[in-house]
Amino acid sequence: YGRSISGNRVDVWTPEGRTDVLQLLERHSKSAVVIHMDPNVAEDENTLEHVLVVPTRPVCVFWVIDQEPMSFDLARSFVTAVAHPQRRKVHVLRNLYWGREEQFRDYNFSDLRNQIEYNGGKSLNFPDVAFRVVEAMKANEWTINVGVKELPFGSRIELVRWRRECREMLAEV
Repeated sequence: YGRSISGNRVDVWTPEGRTDVLQLLERHSKSAVVIHMDPNVAEDENTLEHVLVVPTRPVCVFWVIDQEPMSFDLARSFVTAVAHPQRRKVHVLRNLYWGREEQFRDYNFSDLRNQIEYNGGKSLNFPDVAFRVVEAMKANEWTINVGVKELPFGSRIELVRWRRECREMLAEV
């Protein structure tokens, strides 16, 4: 927070795009880099291998799930495709927008959860935030830092609470 964040749109389905990702990682070798990928990319192991194999830096994956069966299927495919626990840590975030932790029964009692945690990953809870905050942030295309300054008082307090809970959750990794 406090700095603007640059972004690049890259098509990881092409050789040029995969090369662009690797060059971005090299250019920002001292920084954390967030790569937001379509969950369906998990079905293409070659794409994942080209994007996630960077021998000079650790890779930490946060896979967000809801309670839908497809969410688990995609996560399972992804974990299978990137099964190199010594080089990559996969953490699952239960998106609490879709319910409380105990409502994620299919994941909570799954072999997938056991595999992730056995390999050093964590199962964490991604906090929910009030719908009106999300809508205002999206409508105005605000970053979190801008939202904390511009939202109405109650929504600002909610956003600050959410950001604190996200920090606490991420600190576990």
